[in-house]
Amino acid sequence: MKTKKLAFAALSVAAITTCLCLSACANTADNGDGDTQTHTHTYAAEWSFDDTYHWHAATCGHDVVSDRAEHTYQGGVCTVCGAEQPIVLTEDTDFDALVSDRVTEEEWKNAFAENAFDNVTLHYVNEGHGYDAYYKIEHTENEKLTGLNHKETSMGMSMYTQTTGSERWIYDSTITGEENKFGKFDVNAMPEDMREEYIDVYDNWMTSYTMLCPDLGEFFGMFDYDDEIGAYVYKGVNDPNYDGNLKTNSIMENWDTSYCYLAVKIIDGKLAVVQETTTSNPTGNTYFYDYGNTQVTLPEAELVDVSQIM
Repeated sequence: MKTKKLAFAALSVAAITTCLCLSACANTADNGDGDTQTHTHTYAAEWSFDDTYHWHAATCGHDVVSDRAEHTYQGGVCTVCGAEQPIVLTEDTDFDALVSDRVTEEEWKNAFAENAFDNVTLHYVNEGHGYDAYYKIEHTENEKLTGLNHKETSMGMSMYTQTTGSERWIYDSTITGEENKFGKFDVNAMPEDMREEYIDVYDNWMTSYTMLCPDLGEFFGMFDYDDEIGAYVYKGVNDPNYDGNLKTNSIMENWDTSYCYLAVKIIDGKLAVVQETTTSNPTGNTYFYDYGNTQVTLPEAELVDVSQIM
């Protein structure tokens, strides 16, 4: 569903029917003989709207609106202005049934831009490896909290990172050896060479959701829209020795990812689904939801001497 433009009709002013407002404008004009005339606003008959409200915009050049009210949806359409109800991506969304919007190259890049993931939950499923990864990313003005809850059939692991100004902390259950018991250590207390490695492995890796984002933003031209599955699709060659597949660079040096299949769904400008198959791994799916509503709660943790983990 495309985001609706806030327009009167098609900028064809002559074709717009206007209606008169019965209330007087606060601005008055002198007609030259000392008398003043009161201006009456006029409004477009056609509705303007965004995702929340609809209104009649002024056609008289003043920045005023009439009849502004919230949408009343029925069957996915506003009963007043005809606006389509936007899709809200949540944990309960049927991602397989979603049909991606058709987007421009600029809209594609915006969906993959780093700032698009300031506050979002990512759910990664790779059935071939039998694990579930659950990410939460939240940015505030001077703080970033990232949660990763990663489950496998043979092990359990949970991690969180916290960045406040120049401070960097990592909450990690692998330090304690107990799944629900966390150790907390200061990344900045580590030697500089190890510090950068930990920042890559923990902080950057977690916020790049399996090292895919934002690299795919540069490959719009390699995808075709598939009407049958309602997604943008890239098809390569499933051969680890083939060098012509789409590749993205990992944040970790000398580690490229070669894809033989990718399917992407974008809804209302937001990334909703990325399905990937690499030449070395089975298919995995990443789902994105709760844009702007993700909450991260840091666990209680024992402060750990950084020398214990070196």
